[in-house]
Amino acid sequence: AKVVPINLTRYTGMKIATGAFFAGFGRDLKFDFFMVRSLGALLGAGNLFMSTLSGTGMVFLAGGGTVIQKFLAPGESYVIASDAFMAAESSVNITARKTGGCGVMCCGGEGLVNTVLQGPGMILFQSMDVTKAALNYVTVTQSNNGGDGGGGGGGGVD
Repeated sequence: AKVVPINLTRYTGMKIATGAFFAGFGRDLKFDFFMVRSLGALLGAGNLFMSTLSGTGMVFLAGGGTVIQKFLAPGESYVIASDAFMAAESSVNITARKTGGCGVMCCGGEGLVNTVLQGPGMILFQSMDVTKAALNYVTVTQSNNGGDGGGGGGGGVD
């Protein structure tokens, strides 16, 4: 997992995906939880509830795999897998779109929708959500523990 620092003095009002918040400090740090009201935003962000962080101070977000920060120009759109969304500046619009036809949705492993983030503003997304990254790590370490003595388990992930 990667931990990403966010300065709320610069990015107050950030929209945060459920599970992305790790820690924070500041005198006036405020968390607002809201229910996603549009079906597109619900499907796009992948959660019924999201958080808004505001105030001054620092917060730390946890992401899995590679965490990417991108700055969208006004009107620029970026399409990501729904479970890849971590956070977006308050000026970013979050919607959803179909992944494709029935074959792609059912058999392609992409799910029903992708998240569409439209600028302007900063976005953060991850290549693998934290839960999947943790499960992947546990699976790899368990398979590389030396087994039953028939090979020593060498060559594992460090």
